[in-house]
Amino acid sequence: MSFTFRSLRPATSAQSAPSAPRYRSSQPPKPSSKQHPGQKRVLILSDSKNRQFDCSRFRSPKIAVERKDLFLLRVLREHRDAISKADIVLISAGVNDLRRDFNLHSVEWPPQSTNTPIRVHKLFTDSFQELGLDQLITSPTHIKGKTLDLLLTNHSSLVSDVNVHSSSLVCKSDHSVISFKVKATKVIKRCPKRRIYNFKKANWDSLNNDISCVPWYGLIDSREPEIAWYNFKTILHALIDKNIPKITVKNNFSPPWFDSECFSAFRKKDRAHAQFKESNTFTNELRWKVKRRDFKNTCNAKMRDNLYNSEDPALITKKFWSHVKSFSNSHRLPECMHLNDTFRNSPKDKAELFNNYFYQQFSTPSRYDIDIDWSNDQLFDIDFSPERIISLLKEVNPNKASGPDGIHGQVLKHCARSLAHPLSVIFTLSYNSGCVPKDWRTANVVPVFKKGSKDNITNYRPISLTSLVMKIFERILKDELLQLTSDLLDERQHGFLKNKSCTTNMVYFTDNISSAINNPNTYSVDVIYFDFSKAFDSVNHDLILEKLKYKFGIDGRFLNFIKNYLRNREQSVVIENCKSPSLPVLSGVPQGSILGPTLFVLFINDLPSSLNAGTDIALYADDTKIWRPIASEEDHIILQSDINTLHKWSIMNKMNFHPSKCKAVSVHNRPSPLDMLPSVRFCYHLGNVLLEYADNEKDLGVIINPSLCFSEQQDALVAKANQQLGLVRRTCHFVHDIKRRRTLYLTLVRSQFEHCSPIWRPSNDTAMKKFESFQKRCVKWILSEEEKSYNFETYYVKCRTLTILPMSLRFQLNDLILFHKIAYGYVPISLPEYLQWFDGNSRLRNSHLDRLSLVSSYLPTGRGSRLFENSFFYRTHSLWNRIPVDIRDIACTITFKARLKAHLWQTLISDLESKDPTT
Repeated sequence: MSFTFRSLRPATSAQSAPSAPRYRSSQPPKPSSKQHPGQKRVLILSDSKNRQFDCSRFRSPKIAVERKDLFLLRVLREHRDAISKADIVLISAGVNDLRRDFNLHSVEWPPQSTNTPIRVHKLFTDSFQELGLDQLITSPTHIKGKTLDLLLTNHSSLVSDVNVHSSSLVCKSDHSVISFKVKATKVIKRCPKRRIYNFKKANWDSLNNDISCVPWYGLIDSREPEIAWYNFKTILHALIDKNIPKITVKNNFSPPWFDSECFSAFRKKDRAHAQFKESNTFTNELRWKVKRRDFKNTCNAKMRDNLYNSEDPALITKKFWSHVKSFSNSHRLPECMHLNDTFRNSPKDKAELFNNYFYQQFSTPSRYDIDIDWSNDQLFDIDFSPERIISLLKEVNPNKASGPDGIHGQVLKHCARSLAHPLSVIFTLSYNSGCVPKDWRTANVVPVFKKGSKDNITNYRPISLTSLVMKIFERILKDELLQLTSDLLDERQHGFLKNKSCTTNMVYFTDNISSAINNPNTYSVDVIYFDFSKAFDSVNHDLILEKLKYKFGIDGRFLNFIKNYLRNREQSVVIENCKSPSLPVLSGVPQGSILGPTLFVLFINDLPSSLNAGTDIALYADDTKIWRPIASEEDHIILQSDINTLHKWSIMNKMNFHPSKCKAVSVHNRPSPLDMLPSVRFCYHLGNVLLEYADNEKDLGVIINPSLCFSEQQDALVAKANQQLGLVRRTCHFVHDIKRRRTLYLTLVRSQFEHCSPIWRPSNDTAMKKFESFQKRCVKWILSEEEKSYNFETYYVKCRTLTILPMSLRFQLNDLILFHKIAYGYVPISLPEYLQWFDGNSRLRNSHLDRLSLVSSYLPTGRGSRLFENSFFYRTHSLWNRIPVDIRDIACTITFKARLKAHLWQTLISDLESKDPTT
């Protein structure tokens, strides 16, 4: 596949570099002789054909007064479909006339929110985000220092050596010449044939009957767990092969919706076309057109149905993401990857390189010589009844990948009743004996990208795909383990625990800081963020077994089973059906398992125990931060001693911090007197490494800065949602149904605003207007009314028609639901001390407060008032008091949410009617 680019006017040509490949023809397409001096051409290249779009179709020479910004915006949107369907997109243009360049004077690259105050200019840059285009020109291209020529691409990795040359390199012009190279080599992959089960034609009744008729008692009862599991697995696979047919998958790169029915329609269309070409008769032509229409209709129906799967509990299914992947031609892993100076291309070599890297992250091997006390073993009896296992098997997601044992989730879900008895026996045998079958200690590891360069293996974390049967077993063990240890868990740990989340962590953290800043004696609150190096992979097994025994009282069969669960584990990395050789797992808890994260939470539970009074901590698994209000120099010294304490803990527990990734953030609303002195700032250190003060730090997905202002977080979320909207538009262009578009918007776009929204939600009308304006665009897309203009009253009416809450009400709903859970004790965090239930005494003559109202003993004071006013608890308690008491009195969260939503709608409708009764 060959690509190159030249602009269609020599005065401002973007000449391809000498080594860049050329068009299929010897020269690029020539411009029309009738080309207007002010017009430009946008050139779009794909792997099948070169398509040109002449802007003169939208601007005639007579309309010389048309606004340039609207013209450019319209050109981009007119070609939205063509751009989104191309495999490679390269767009650039420029002319002598400064009034007609393919850029706007006030737009800088990369675009800055402060530099694009004009709405149309922001829409211009947002259009690139929607279309998934990156702008690669960052230096001026005009003699007056402006970037007036753009180079846009949807595959920036394929474009290299972008240079802006002298304007006189090709011909005399006031624009510079742009050169670049395009990587055009395309390797056609041959996917090997593979056999998979065709669950659509499975005979589940027969399979269940066959499983029930197996004499399991003689095959698995009173046998070694390894033998019992082998007999069970062998018989089950034989019965599966008998009752579920297999099909051959020939092409892994075809769209997931293109099945045998589509292929049959395609063949019929092809045959009809061949007959028409041969006979050239009207009858055959008509027949061919009918078959062509049938093929298109079949494909469109399959694409639409591909978004939904009745057997997948997810609203947006796994099939949808397969469709997105096939549509975008993207691959999860780059073609070539490297570890330091070692480069690998083939899937098998990459899998081996990944496995070697993951193996290097393990800490020293354990001895597993823990002394087990069997005297109180009856305390650790666990119920593995068939009824309990049936309920867990029915909850299995059938689309989850099967582990090394090859038992699919579809089989476990559809055969829950017939499989419950033999699994109950095997689980009991394994737990009582402490013997864990090898299949349950083996994991297929999938590398998951974190951040940084995708071709660098160090930027990936291992996620273990373990046996689905073992996950059922682990779920039972996890419930029993938490029941035995929940009273001993530190309440400031929020990771992998029931009713706790990132939101509860951040609510506790931000409210604590805002309350401290509101104190006039506090200059700042210093926050120290810690980053463990490979935390889950470096947990020492001996240490975790000792903590389970001596700190949590786990002993007997339970401790013996956990010891053997961690011991002699193996892992292999799987990439594109290629599997690396197995390597032993020397330390850590398996990521992707059920029991592993719980064991890690118990392991790190004693981390906060030695902190000084006045220093607080919040954890989400390994994500750790400590903070302390700073009123004097002594507070700095105490906080440094707490850093030293955590550093000692990491050494004693064989866990290493990443000193370069540990940061300090000083949150303040006024400068410290010490900060006014030149070059005076307290220097925290971790070991021998000084901690850097960060201007912002991403904390559980929320950007924290020294002013605790979330405008940067809000801008980032709107930009991400804008990209998601562009993704939906490009990949679901065939969806026109309003209900389905609404579902896509709610699950893929608006969901970007749900994470920790009570923390960062807009606190002023200007910030809120950004979110409302964005949702207004989305509502127009749902209703296919993008060309219409809405005022905000019309927008609210449209939201009511779609039952989509305006963003301001959505944020209020999220705030009040979380507040309701805290007030009624459904979330294990408490109301702050300054909020008390109203006791009937009020200094107001006409008090509107009642028994379910809350009053604050703190008032916003001084320079810290803004932070305190916008903090979650202080802000939301006022909203809570304004809700009708009959709604606040509802204890059930589901009922409360429904009634509250109806109340918010009614309030909005009343406000609209008061402004305009005709509405």
